[in-house]
Parts: sequence; structure tokens; C-alpha cells
Amino acid sequence: MEDPMKVSQKASLSKRIWNIFKYILAVALVWFVYSKTSINGIIDLFRHVSFLWLMISFVLFFLMTLMKAVQYYVLSGRQAPYARVLSIVVVQNVITNFIATGAGIASYLTMFKVDEGVRLRRAAATFIIAKIGDLIIVWLLLLVSSL
Repeated sequence: MEDPMKVSQKASLSKRIWNIFKYILAVALVWFVYSKTSINGIIDLFRHVSFLWLMISFVLFFLMTLMKAVQYYVLSGRQAPYARVLSIVVVQNVITNFIATGAGIASYLTMFKVDEGVRLRRAAATFIIAKIGDLIIVWLLLLVSSL
């Protein structure tokens, strides 16, 4: 039988390694975006942007992220604190937007499993139900707007 102290130290070490990996990934993503942009392009973009619509977009995206976290929080049976679910949703959004949708899904499932101890089956079911709900809402909005 393993010593409980050693098990705790191993878990602590694996969490630290996982956090370091997340920070390295964040820095790599920032570097990638920075390497693909030019200062002149950014300045030109700011000359043509409506700051009112930019602020409205930021507020709506922020609210959407909060609501998506509530959706996952409730559908997962409240197995992880809301703040952690929100963190997972933010990481998922970043990875999905900068790398690929599949990587975002994988990060969501991995973070729920590794960081919060939620069973993979439960995390996957939550994700699928949330996406089905998203599709239904989009379909209803399209139906209403076409009328």
C-alpha cells in the first residue's frame, strides 16, 4: 500500500506540471499571434474599427462565456466549482479560436478530467448536450428570423 503522503505529493507535482504546461501554451499562443501580425496592419485596423461595436462585441462575448460556463456547470452536475468551470471554458475558447476546434474539445475534456476529477464520460456527455442545445437555439433563431 502506498503512503498517502507520497500520493498527495505525486498529485501536487502533476498539477504543477499541468499548470506549467498551460502557461507555456498561453505564451506560445501569444507569440504565434504576434508573429502573424504586423504593427501597420493593426494600426490600419484600428483606423477602420467602430469602437462602439467593438465594445458591444466584447460585452456580448463576455456574457456568452459566462452563460456557457453556467450551462456546463449545471449540465455537469455541479461537480466542479463555477469559477473552475469558467476557467475551463475560457481555455477551451482560446484553444478553439487559435488552434483548432478539436483541440478545444480535447482541452475541455482533459481539464475536467485532470483538474476537477469529473469522469470523462460525464464531461463528454455534458459537452454533447450543450452543443445540441446550441444547435437547437441557432435553429430556432434562424426560424424566427426567416419569418
